Amino acid sequence: MRSTSWKDSVRSLQWRLIIPLALLVTVCLGTLGTYLAYSSRNDEVQNLEQRLAQEARLVSHSVAPLLWDRTGVDSLVKSLGRGTDIRLTVIAPDGAVLGDSIEDPDTLENHLDRPEVRAALSTGYGQSIRFSSTRHQDMLYVAVAITGDGGQTTGVSRVALPLTTVQKITARLAGIIAFAVGVAIVVAVAGIWVVGRLVTHPVIQLTREVRRVSAGEVGRTVPVPWNGEIGDLGRAYNEMSLKLAATLSQLKEERGELETIMAQMTDGVLLANAAGDTMITNQSAARLFGFEKSTSIGKPVTAIVPEAAVEKVLTDCLRTGRDKSAQFDSLSGRYLRVIAVPITYGVNQGALLLFQDLTELKDLQTMRRELVGNISHEFRTPLAGIRALVETLEEGALGEPAVARDFLGKIRAEVERLTQLVTELTELSRIESGRTTLERAPLQLNGLITEAIEQLAPLATRQSLTIVKRFMPDLPEVSADRERLSQVLVNLLHNAIKFTPHGGQITVSTRTEAAQVVVSVTDTGVGIEPAVLPRVFERFYKADRSRTGTGTGMGLAIAKHTVQAHGGRIWAESEPGKGSTFSFSLPAIQI
Repeated sequence: MRSTSWKDSVRSLQWRLIIPLALLVTVCLGTLGTYLAYSSRNDEVQNLEQRLAQEARLVSHSVAPLLWDRTGVDSLVKSLGRGTDIRLTVIAPDGAVLGDSIEDPDTLENHLDRPEVRAALSTGYGQSIRFSSTRHQDMLYVAVAITGDGGQTTGVSRVALPLTTVQKITARLAGIIAFAVGVAIVVAVAGIWVVGRLVTHPVIQLTREVRRVSAGEVGRTVPVPWNGEIGDLGRAYNEMSLKLAATLSQLKEERGELETIMAQMTDGVLLANAAGDTMITNQSAARLFGFEKSTSIGKPVTAIVPEAAVEKVLTDCLRTGRDKSAQFDSLSGRYLRVIAVPITYGVNQGALLLFQDLTELKDLQTMRRELVGNISHEFRTPLAGIRALVETLEEGALGEPAVARDFLGKIRAEVERLTQLVTELTELSRIESGRTTLERAPLQLNGLITEAIEQLAPLATRQSLTIVKRFMPDLPEVSADRERLSQVLVNLLHNAIKFTPHGGQITVSTRTEAAQVVVSVTDTGVGIEPAVLPRVFERFYKADRSRTGTGTGMGLAIAKHTVQAHGGRIWAESEPGKGSTFSFSLPAIQI
């Protein structure tokens, strides 16, 4: 599960809603509380001022008749102020203190400079809040003019009260207001949190689902019990999720089909971007050039296919935007053709490279040319002999019966050789094309080999050759066409007899290997050079390059295709000067 730090929490949508709103509510309520505290203090001061003004007027009425008696004024003022926090002061028009409820008037300085006294003398009423140098604290002063019978100002009655009382009341009210504001803030923040939770909860749900989708869990939906914009967002998300799942499923199927097609293609495929880097490739391309398909993506094409012809074709295709192709011999020895086609995907450019292995086609073309040459040669020699004999007969040999009969015999021999050649060519073509039907039946090879040896025994005897049989007793049977397999044995034995010198030995052996019956024909002849050994099963091929032999060069080719038609394998082993061994294997019948 994804861990959440406090920084992530602060950055979340819920807290982005709660914190600004909570700050706004706190500022508003704090401002309101401050205003209420300030207003309450002013109200208290005003109330206190009105009370002190009444006190000052009462004092002015009491002392008005006694202003001529300074001692009497002071005594009256002290008696009125006794037992209270109120300070009473009577001041003459010239600022001299006539009486004070707390201090000795004689010790007090002139009060004409006091703001409340000046205001009372000029307007009849004065008020000020200031620090008292006598009482060493903030005081509220209220002064009223004392008027005589004629309406003239005869003095000032001043009442003062320390502001500690107001401050206590204000502090108490401030505490109450602060508590109320604090409770209001807590309630408001809690309400905002709850509302924010209700608002952000569906968004948080959607966020979780989006993260799951981004992690690969496509097709998920969320319940949508909400209305309004959040509900619309939830429904839009569900629709998007289902469409995304369908799209990804379709893309996955298409990608699977593409991968299947590319995997089954025998041609190599490679997609390169405009920079020449590999984007897509298939296993056939990896096999042709010997690189790992899984690690090739993102690498330059020239790094995984180090062929100059490929680099030139790709560069020209990307530069010109046209199809390019080339044929070349690869470093692996294969003959390949590369075709580069420019492609556009989105706003990007690239090139699709197709690699075709033309090695077999080239070999077939070479074999076709060699076949034409071989057939021409094989036909030219007997035809040339026949022509020479006919020309000799035409020039007068017909008049000599003995010579004519000899020439006609030679012509017949050449015609029979041509007939054999055509027959073998036709037979080989039928076997290669699969048009030959095998008459399969359980067959014991030891007996079939013995028959072939007896058939060629006179030829071996004429060359003083010894044929040795080394048969495995109780050799398993094979399912084979008796006539065609007999032809294979005769061809192998005839070749061994033909290439083994007088007095030599031919050994025919049978054995079993891994559910296969193996037949080997070994001679003590001249052997075959290693360079030409792989070609001995090709049609018309003769190890005797002078072509002086009497064979057509088709026997081993027919033997090869006959054995392969039976589901078997044929091969040759040889050491020059010591002899050769030709072997073939066929599946044994399982009992």
